[in-house]
Amino acid sequence: MSSILTNLSAMSAVQNLTATQHNLATVQNQISTGLRVGTAKDNAAYWSIATSMKTTNIANSSVADSLNLGASILGTASSALSNVVSLMQKMVADLTTARTATSTDLTKIGTDITTLQSQLTSTINSASFNGVNLLAQPATGGTYIEIATSITGSGTSFAVNTLQINYSGNALTTSATSGLLDTGNIGTANKSILNFAVSSSSTTG
Repeated sequence: MSSILTNLSAMSAVQNLTATQHNLATVQNQISTGLRVGTAKDNAAYWSIATSMKTTNIANSSVADSLNLGASILGTASSALSNVVSLMQKMVADLTTARTATSTDLTKIGTDITTLQSQLTSTINSASFNGVNLLAQPATGGTYIEIATSITGSGTSFAVNTLQINYSGNALTTSATSGLLDTGNIGTANKSILNFAVSSSSTTG
């Protein structure tokens, strides 16, 4: 006696339909995610390898971002430093002229130097990128920056290699007036480059 429950043809058709639906669901998942191995159940070994590679790729991407940030900070400081050098050269020219100038000319030269001092301060203070200014040490906060340069290791074990740039002793100005331009040598006295004036007899701090 035969029944639909034991009909071999019907059971075969149902099994084929089930397999087709399963394969369809798998293909749809691959299309939607763009991944052949999307979860550990698809293929545990391949999934583990792919996850490790994704982690490494993300870490490398972060290193690239850090290098770009570091390049921008250094580029901003370099550009400002070029402007500082140009302004300092103009000040040197004014001081040279002041050695043989008349009293009337000294007043004009003093005014010009005062203007250059203001431009120097403005240039230094504006040389900031992402809150970091390598030319001016703030009253509070760090005096160095660290830039991620590379990573070593793989899988779940990584080490980040960094480049540290310490600008505590190289700042042009500091809150304690101990920067390179705060304690520059003017004439025979140790005076601040950003705080001196030209008089009829000498330079005064």
